[in-house]
Amino acid sequence: MSPAHSDDAWSRKLRQRAILELNPHAAIGIKRDVHNFVVDAPAAAMADAFHRAMRTPGKSFGLIEVRRLPENVGRPFQLGERFQGRYGLEAAVRRSTGNGLTGLIPGGTWLDAPLQKLVRQLEDGFLSDYGIVTELELSPARPEDGHRLRYAYLEGSPIAGSSTFEVLPCGPDRCRVRQVFEYQELRWDSVPLLSSVGLRLHNQVVASQISQSAGLIGARVLESDVPAAYWENVRADAEEALAV
Repeated sequence: MSPAHSDDAWSRKLRQRAILELNPHAAIGIKRDVHNFVVDAPAAAMADAFHRAMRTPGKSFGLIEVRRLPENVGRPFQLGERFQGRYGLEAAVRRSTGNGLTGLIPGGTWLDAPLQKLVRQLEDGFLSDYGIVTELELSPARPEDGHRLRYAYLEGSPIAGSSTFEVLPCGPDRCRVRQVFEYQELRWDSVPLLSSVGLRLHNQVVASQISQSAGLIGARVLESDVPAAYWENVRADAEEALAV
């Protein structure tokens, strides 16, 4: 299958994915993970920087790359837009071993089409979240109401639920970014994985999103309740983004 045909199939499937609703009657409980970041920038400036960072083509946050439909790439996000958060297997292996996938396969090269296809199938089928923007308020009528982005998870994700980002003013030239992750695993085998590795990776991704966004406007993250150990690689991500 050619890359163009592969992209067409991916786009078509993304448009057909159903929203995964939380089910309070399911055997697996609903969880809520909340984090706050204080940034030395006005709320409007930080919200705009966050939006710009999120729509920059090819940008990664931690090990996650936001993949959008071809007609939306580089454009502002819209209510109802669908997208993929793809976990980069090649980047993960390189970060943990210093070598990419080809370093683990004798005689293999990353240019080998079968290897690329297999890795993409793994990433898209087992290592990705899919989302749809369900709330988008970038210009609130009252500043105290804050700027808000919420997306719900789509079929193909291991969880139901949503992620919400709020940027609220908290004093002169300061704002608070609040991230609420409400989720429910769809299968029992996902519960221990998300409770251990999954939440740590999620927190690193969020910290990277906030850090890179602040960096775009020369601002700093002054406070964060994400554990310090989870900030591993986050500052490196921000420095790399600013160098581009």
